[in-house]
Amino acid sequence: MRACSSFGILLVLIGTCCASLVAGGAQPHHEQKAAPSFDEATGRDLANYPPSPLFDHLHMKLEITWLDPSKATLEAVETLTVRATGKPRGKLILNAPSPEHMKLASVSSRDSKLPHAHEGEVLTVLINPLAPGEELTIEFRYSLDFSDSKGDGLSYHAAKPDSKSLTEQTPMVYSQGQAELNRRWFICHDFPNERLTTEMIVHVPPEFQAISNGSLEKHETTATEELWHWKMHKPHVNYLVMLAMGKWSKLELTPAKIHRDGLTVNIPCTVWAPVGSEEAAKKVLGSTPAMVEYFSTLFDEGYPWEKYDQVLVRDYGFGGMENTTATIIGDRILHSRRDDDPDDLTSHELAHQWFGDYLTCRSWEHIWLNEGWATFAEALWQDHKAGGGAAGRKAYNQTLENYRDQQYLVNADPPEGSPSVVDKRYSNADSIFEKHDDPYAKGGWILAMLRVKLGDNAFWNGVRAYIHRWRLGEVETSDFRRELEAASGESLEKFFNQWCYRPGIPIIEYSTEWDPKTGELTINWKQTQAISAARPAWELDLPVHLSRGDASWDFTIPIASRSGSMKYAASAGEKPEMTMDPDMQVLCSVREIVPDAKPAP
Repeated sequence: MRACSSFGILLVLIGTCCASLVAGGAQPHHEQKAAPSFDEATGRDLANYPPSPLFDHLHMKLEITWLDPSKATLEAVETLTVRATGKPRGKLILNAPSPEHMKLASVSSRDSKLPHAHEGEVLTVLINPLAPGEELTIEFRYSLDFSDSKGDGLSYHAAKPDSKSLTEQTPMVYSQGQAELNRRWFICHDFPNERLTTEMIVHVPPEFQAISNGSLEKHETTATEELWHWKMHKPHVNYLVMLAMGKWSKLELTPAKIHRDGLTVNIPCTVWAPVGSEEAAKKVLGSTPAMVEYFSTLFDEGYPWEKYDQVLVRDYGFGGMENTTATIIGDRILHSRRDDDPDDLTSHELAHQWFGDYLTCRSWEHIWLNEGWATFAEALWQDHKAGGGAAGRKAYNQTLENYRDQQYLVNADPPEGSPSVVDKRYSNADSIFEKHDDPYAKGGWILAMLRVKLGDNAFWNGVRAYIHRWRLGEVETSDFRRELEAASGESLEKFFNQWCYRPGIPIIEYSTEWDPKTGELTINWKQTQAISAARPAWELDLPVHLSRGDASWDFTIPIASRSGSMKYAASAGEKPEMTMDPDMQVLCSVREIVPDAKPAP
């Protein structure tokens, strides 16, 4: 998921603040609270750990009836098939809509009612103990009122009768499951450490469409309703289950041709666009098939699902959401500013079909494995789109520069106790997307730096091994690290500890002395962010480029302490022009300190 609205605001801040920052103006202060870690009153540890599923969740079938589009209510029959693991299990603990919103008519199995307790968003079902490996299917019948939803779970968007578009004139319903919001419209284990196959059978009024994950198994029309039956044949996690109901124009883009399991496969790429916006939608999202083909080749893993839909919805609070096979995108992408490239959002959400859907973070603390990769994919696509070479590198660097500037503005010197990219301490699952140590911007930069550190060959070999080993599984940061170590022969624990498990970025100030007679350049540097036992000096290699006329020199400053000095011999003459980190290899803030000119005698 990419929260483009807030990111756009941040880019405006970058534009307005950049001049003073480059000139050495005051560092803007953005308040950030320390991560919750300990409750003084109770003595409890407040870190978050994955809940135990206790059962292997195998399949969920959800049949929904929504025949009165004037109301945000529906009827549902859900069946959930589970298998006991570990030891005999007689209790199933699930997440569910609260009793204020969901009225349970029955909970049963094999035509027998099951005792259950429903409190808050937790539903506890008592069953005859299942031996390990034994399966059970439970049926839930309920009605749901989601009229007061504010974009959590299912949300209802009333018709706009005065609009020129049929889509706008029609009520619309769509889901938002990340982070732990799908529990507000169906019953599930609402955490990303368990996956299952799903299917959705939806009854809607005539001429309405219902879009969901997977392949369309059946579509039938009668005088009173339309039935849409979708099915996921490969397992995914519950927060990626989606549903959208309304009226759209169905645009079938050119299928993407990929190689998978030794075969050439056509992947249907469909855009469900507001009626009347067809040409704009084709223009904005027309690169999608080429992206599918590019990422399939780059990742050495053909697009892993049966189709790729993009559903444009109104009044969406985010940029997009990477539901498996069916991404939801806010329709404002059709009206983006001239200087915005919609390919950034499109490539971001598409890359999630691998990083986030095919491989999913086991717990929210590792969300950068999803969002960092999707962010890095934006830069990779811009490089490819520009044709590679110098033009491609320039486009790649521009994307990274935008994210570096974001981190410089909000994350240069966070207070003690601030959450890091990988951190179990958070007040709620949604807050992990809003950390200053941003899993998007900093996460993408961590990947870019690993690429430089290891070199393209070892980096991509490790990435591809990571995908192949963990596909259709759940991953942690250490899983990714070990695959890169195996491919490169390098120990990366120190790198990951520094960049993933501590907040902030380095702040380097430097001054120079030039001897025109010897051509010797002296660079004096110091780290100015807070340094302590908990946050020691950063260790990094800072590239430097010197140029004078047709001559140029490149070297690296090894930084591993509070301050230091380095001498480099160029050639006698005028002082060369100097550029720090010219090829965008290190995430840090670098500022030159120029001594005040001495007054004339």
